[in-house]
Amino acid sequence: MVMKKASEEYRVFQVIQHFLPLKEIKKIEEYVPKSNKYYPLFIYLYNRVVLLCNKVPLRKNGDNSLLHPLSVMHSLKLSGVNDVVTYCIALSHDYVEDMVDLYAKKNNISNDNGGNRKLRAYEKKLFAEIQNDLKEICKRESIDCSISYTIIKALNLLTRHKGEFYYVSISEIFNCDDEEIKERALQVKLADATHNIHCVETFDEPRMLYTCFKNLFILNSTKDYLVQKYGKDIFYGESSISSRKLFAKCAKATFGVLIDVCDSCKMKRIVEVIYILELAFKKYVFIKAGLGGVTDINPNEPHPMRLYQAVIRKYDHRLHHEYKEFDKRRKSEMDYCKKFFKDFKFNDEQLKAIINYKDAYALKEVMARLLYQPKYYLTKFISSELSMKGRIRKR
Repeated sequence: MVMKKASEEYRVFQVIQHFLPLKEIKKIEEYVPKSNKYYPLFIYLYNRVVLLCNKVPLRKNGDNSLLHPLSVMHSLKLSGVNDVVTYCIALSHDYVEDMVDLYAKKNNISNDNGGNRKLRAYEKKLFAEIQNDLKEICKRESIDCSISYTIIKALNLLTRHKGEFYYVSISEIFNCDDEEIKERALQVKLADATHNIHCVETFDEPRMLYTCFKNLFILNSTKDYLVQKYGKDIFYGESSISSRKLFAKCAKATFGVLIDVCDSCKMKRIVEVIYILELAFKKYVFIKAGLGGVTDINPNEPHPMRLYQAVIRKYDHRLHHEYKEFDKRRKSEMDYCKKFFKDFKFNDEQLKAIINYKDAYALKEVMARLLYQPKYYLTKFISSELSMKGRIRKR
């Protein structure tokens, strides 16, 4: 039987389609055959992760928790990453953090400075134990022992340490001085963020938006990093570089969730004002000649384009646990919407839907620009700039 050649259109579709998450646990040998010299390291970490997944609850969308690390590894494979050391990192990227959470719950350790010190000590003990085991395996199997250091260093970068802000955790990846470890950790983080954004179907609109916002920070910083490393041409057309592919897949998945938020908000009977919100955004972009001013606000602006001012800064407050400032921004938006849309007599739920819609629409447009405008990224919102300005800090 002669196989029909795939059309050019279908080949393009295979390139641009999303990386869909796994829905069933596959045999581990599909990723790493037993003949691979790093298999002993991989299976050691795999067995530890399986034991942990038997102790932790299902994921929030009901999936078996083991599907998450396997989906992260699956995305890496689809992007062209065939490095088993990176698979080892992907498989165990949440291991220490999850073990610390279990330890805190079992021992009823409080979420304060004293409790965080205890948890950091336990975390350090876990890392030392894993590194010693990896070293022993390397010696026994005649594997270069520096591999154990690479895995532990990358896992350290990917672990959110207790008492640490999200920005700090992500920025440690970009600030790593070892380029090889940085690239591996970044690839795992992008695949991790992609799978997480695929699993938000049980979230409400504000939580979906917050998850998308965190991805935006990762992607914005990633774009700056990739341009610095590979040159600006990397964002012109398709690329064979795995990190670039993972960037695109994560951005597209996040874009899709933002569309879902917009659609969900429309269901709350605000359709008649959607055109006002969308045109206001377009006016804002054209007047500002871009989206670089998303952290500034003019309280005297009467036009609804004011609603798009400081969208980034608003969620920045939430990410820093500055809840009073975050609530202040939301109240200001509610007060404005009550005045501007007075004739529609919207209830509070509908007004919240208007705010969520305009946030989702704005972040969606930012995501599209990150994807398709090669020179575009949000200034004042990348890891290095936030570090220099002292915005990233430990608590």
